[in-house]
Amino acid sequence: RKNRNVVRQHFFLSRAPREQPQSPDRSCSGGRPPPAKRRRFREQDGAAALEMAIILPILVMLIFGVIEFGLAFNRLQGVHAAAREGARIGAVVPGAECAQALSSLDGLGISAVTCTVETSCPGTNAVVVIEATEELSIPIVGDRTVSLTGRGEFRCE
Repeated sequence: RKNRNVVRQHFFLSRAPREQPQSPDRSCSGGRPPPAKRRRFREQDGAAALEMAIILPILVMLIFGVIEFGLAFNRLQGVHAAAREGARIGAVVPGAECAQALSSLDGLGISAVTCTVETSCPGTNAVVVIEATEELSIPIVGDRTVSLTGRGEFRCE
């Protein structure tokens, strides 16, 4: 064991330190850039902060806009599914269209909902229309109200 440690110490001590290649810009000034480059760096102080200040609001608006429109589209699909479910129930059990349609909207978090039965059975088709409003809140752009409308139609059985 002693021999191994001696060999290791000898190996590490015998290696000469590697010389770092010097760039032509930093050869004589002790690692500092020459005065012309230093002046250029001083002229660019704060450029990154300014670019970030310009881009950040646009980036935040874009990200939150995508999120809000995704949520609104999800709720629109829920309104369409609820109208279709109401029409399906109306085709089988007339009179229970809106109750079924509104109960299938419970998990979406939509508050202002209107359910209308255009036609019911007995007849040709059971048609249910659901209208709701959704408020989109996007930073910088502000709040917008969007109307969501779903229509479901099933043939009477």
